Amino acid sequence: MDIGLGGPVFSRGRTMAKISTSIVAGLAFVAAAFAFAAPAQAQFYTATQMAQIESQQGKSRCAQSAEQQTENVKQLASFTARSRQQAETNPLLEADVGYYQAELAFAKTCGRSVSAR
Repeated sequence: MDIGLGGPVFSRGRTMAKISTSIVAGLAFVAAAFAFAAPAQAQFYTATQMAQIESQQGKSRCAQSAEQQTENVKQLASFTARSRQQAETNPLLEADVGYYQAELAFAKTCGRSVSAR
């Protein structure tokens, strides 16, 4: 049963089977490596727990004196105005405007909480 391409048909089938078996074994090895590399136990938070964590992180960002917080608000207002001007000529900078607006709003909230202490 020689087809004239270098060997019997049956040996080609065995070669293909060996190759596909090697590929499957390699993929199984890679999958097992990823499974063992992943953390053993993921930690999930409820919405309430996430809100508490974010609140605590926010408080640590606000831990400044009222004068420092006022200076921070002034500086962020300047950055916001400058980024708006730059975004008029370059629309790719719109994200910067949003970032500075969010930081300015947060700084104002911090200013109120710091001055209330």
